[in-house]
Amino acid sequence: MTSIFKGSTFYKYLISFVIFGVLIVALTNALNYYHLNHISKGIIKDQIDFQFDRVENATRTLIGSAELTVVNAAQSDFIDSYLTTKSPDAKENLQRYLLGLARANAGIFQLRLLDVNGNEVIDVYKPNSANSANSANSAYRIEKPEQLQDKSDSRYFAELQTLSDDTTYYSSINLNKEFGEIERPLRPTLRIARPVISPVTGNRAGYMIANMNASYLLGILVNSDKLDITITDKDGFILKSTNSEYDFSRYLNKSPTVQTEIALLREQLLYSDGSVFQYDLDNLIKNDSGLVLYARASQNFISRLTAEALEGAVQSIIAILLLAFPVAFLIAKSLSKTANALQENIEENKKYSSIIDQYIPILETNKEGIIIGCNDAMSVLSGYRRRDVIGAPASIFQHDACVPADFTQLWTNLKNGISWKGEFHNKTAQGEEFWLQTHIMPNKNDAGKVIGYIGIGADITDKKLLERRSEVDSMTGLFNRLKGNHILEQQLDNASYTGKSFGVIILDVDHFKQVNDTYGHLEGDLVLKDVANILKYNVRSTDYVVRWGGEEFLVICPNLDLATCVKVAEKLRVQVESFPFEGQATGITVSAGVAVFTGASTINALLANADSCLYQAKEQGRNRVVSALSKYTAETHTSASDMQKSS
Repeated sequence: MTSIFKGSTFYKYLISFVIFGVLIVALTNALNYYHLNHISKGIIKDQIDFQFDRVENATRTLIGSAELTVVNAAQSDFIDSYLTTKSPDAKENLQRYLLGLARANAGIFQLRLLDVNGNEVIDVYKPNSANSANSANSAYRIEKPEQLQDKSDSRYFAELQTLSDDTTYYSSINLNKEFGEIERPLRPTLRIARPVISPVTGNRAGYMIANMNASYLLGILVNSDKLDITITDKDGFILKSTNSEYDFSRYLNKSPTVQTEIALLREQLLYSDGSVFQYDLDNLIKNDSGLVLYARASQNFISRLTAEALEGAVQSIIAILLLAFPVAFLIAKSLSKTANALQENIEENKKYSSIIDQYIPILETNKEGIIIGCNDAMSVLSGYRRRDVIGAPASIFQHDACVPADFTQLWTNLKNGISWKGEFHNKTAQGEEFWLQTHIMPNKNDAGKVIGYIGIGADITDKKLLERRSEVDSMTGLFNRLKGNHILEQQLDNASYTGKSFGVIILDVDHFKQVNDTYGHLEGDLVLKDVANILKYNVRSTDYVVRWGGEEFLVICPNLDLATCVKVAEKLRVQVESFPFEGQATGITVSAGVAVFTGASTINALLANADSCLYQAKEQGRNRVVSALSKYTAETHTSASDMQKSS
């Protein structure tokens, strides 16, 4: 009995484990099916959203670039000159200008000027080619007069007649025709046009039309290895599809069988069970075609997801059936600990990633400097939405004060595969300035090839503003003496390198002590502020005005010779003498000494020279300009004080 009991107990446990195992397998498969369905829908939706974002960015960029070309061409000085004179020279200049615009925009293969009757006046054209590589490199040409065509009977010309003068026209995307025949190989074409207004009569003189090669745009819109994508117009004709057999069904002859297939596909797209997503292109391609992009997961993609899930399910079933349950329990317990620790790490990483995303500006570009990634911190700091900058050049953030020379070392480093650290002077979408201390490093793929760049920044705007305040005289708002010395050093280095001279003017307010003694220091401060503003607003934008000390001012004039610098000083002297100071003090004048840097000078020698000239100006009666030229030339002015003495 004992042996039987042991045996039955064994079988009871065995049967119990088998039943338990079967239940586990059944539950596992049910959960796998649920998660497969849920995860697959999420993956498919992510692919759809990615494709729609890609469609929007690509369409806005490509069409926007072509539209800008047409508007610039229609409103250029070259076309105004041609319409005004109709001379051969003006026409040749306009042809060259249009040729340059076409070459600058690879998406445009034809740029034409039509007169009001539909006749081609100028035609810049890039021939089609059966070989895509040759087509990309084929040269634009200006069509000879005998090649110019009459487009008055074309549909788009008829539509142009109804266009207002300040409106841009978009045609439907069709297949380009030359001399009445569809081009081979096929060249899908989007025409963008703008009326041309005569500067003489103010009336419409014709139309500027760009033929944009839509092949690349359509290729981007339907290019996906995971989705079936179809673009149709409002009449149900298929413009472009992942199945190229259906492409351009409005313009190409199709067999009855294919037409039936297109009709069935149209029905599936319009009356789907929710698996088809649609995106209206009207806001991106502003014509009356009513283009709609339909996207759904391809059968291959669904099959791949299913196969991967089933493979995982089979592996889990085999593991459950083969492993002993006690061992499985222990393993599960061990894995649970590991998973918990991993989850804690993931949560920790998420926390720090969230902090980085919120507070550390990060920008990612391709090798050409086009933005492909922008985090929240950069978006908040710059005022741009992420979707506004993706696809734009990184220079979208660049402040107007920056010049190309500021980035020479940056690109030298990056092209040599070396990281770069430095400061960027930027502006927000609202036009406000901000600074970033940035570390830019090459982004390499697994093969070690540079595929782009990643910039990690730190906001140093407050620091830069503080530095700027430390460089400015608080009372007059001019640069202070410390900043003035730095500018002089920079000008000295630049002059030594380029061989160009620069001048300095030291100006001193005459009898300023008497102003303070007579009217008080508050009145004296008002005089200094007025003199500072007179100097600031009467010099060039490239000049620097510095409060050098007390009632003394320094003007630094880059790239000026002595004679011109003296004229600047004389202009400033006259402006001060004639200025109606609003306080009690009257008769305010300045004396000035002028000197120019020569290759053998030093800063101290230059300033000493100017200071010596200032001293001579005061010795000679004040309210005058003295320089090394003074001993060779007659006085250039008669001051108010001189006139009083003579009377």
